[in-house]
Amino acid sequence: MTTPEAGYLRWAMFDGRIAEAATLTVSPLAPGFMFGEGLFETVRVRDARPVFLADHHARLSASLAILGAPPPSAHDGLQAKCLQMIAANSLTDGNLKIAVFRDISGWSELILARAGSYGPELYERGFRLMTVTSGPRNAPLPALKSLNYLGNIRARRAALAAGYNEAVFVDAQGHVLEGATTNVFVVRDRVVWTPPLSRGILPGVMRARVIRILEPAGFSECDISPAALLEADEVFVTNALLGIMPVGQVDQTAFDLGGNPVTRSLQERLG
Repeated sequence: MTTPEAGYLRWAMFDGRIAEAATLTVSPLAPGFMFGEGLFETVRVRDARPVFLADHHARLSASLAILGAPPPSAHDGLQAKCLQMIAANSLTDGNLKIAVFRDISGWSELILARAGSYGPELYERGFRLMTVTSGPRNAPLPALKSLNYLGNIRARRAALAAGYNEAVFVDAQGHVLEGATTNVFVVRDRVVWTPPLSRGILPGVMRARVIRILEPAGFSECDISPAALLEADEVFVTNALLGIMPVGQVDQTAFDLGGNPVTRSLQERLG
C-alpha cells in the first residue's frame, strides 16, 4: 500500500507553470525558506478530483489575510490548476499540497502531488495516540497551517518512533488541544466533544465538516482534560486526508472499536 506520506510525484506547478519537481529551486534568502513565512493546504484527491477545495480555499484566503499577504488565486483558478496537476501526474487517488510563501520578489505558489491513501486495515485497527506537552501558543500562528511546522513535525516523529501513529498536544494547564496533524474528538454518552478554537488550535477542514452535521444536543465545543480523553467511550481524529479515523489507543489506554456507534455513523454520513 502506498500511503499519503509517500514521495512527491514527477510534475509540480510553480507560479502557474508545470515543471519537473526535482528541478525547482527556491532562494535560501527567501523569507519562506529562512523563516517559514508561508502557509499550506493539503487537499485530498479522490477519483481524480480535489475534495473540499472550496473549504481549503476559504481557509487559505483567511490565513493569508491574517499574515497581510495577497489573496490566493480565485477558487475557479485554483481548481483549474489542481486539475492540471492531477492530469499531469495521472493521479486518481492521493493528495495535492498547495504552498503559498514569501519569495525574494513577492509571494509564490507551489503545488505538489502525492499518490496513495490510508488502507481499510488502519481504520479497523484505529490510530494509536501519544500525548505530549505543548509549549506556549502564541497567536495567531498555531491556528494557521503555517510552513513553520517544526513543532508539529518533531512531535509526530517522536510518536512514530515510540510506536504510535500521532501525537496529541496537552497544554501546561491540562487542556487537550489537537493532534500534530489532526483535530481530536471524544464521545461520552453519545455526545461529541472537541476542544474550542479559542485554545489556539487549527480550524480543520474535516473538523468543520463533522461539526456541521452534528445535532446541537449531541455536540459540545469545550475544554477536554487528559482524564476525560482516557475515560471517553469513543475517540476519533480528523483531517482532510484521513477523514474520520477511529482511535484504538491513547498512551497505555486501549479502546474497544467493536462498537464505536457514533464514530461509525459519522464515517458513513461523511462518506
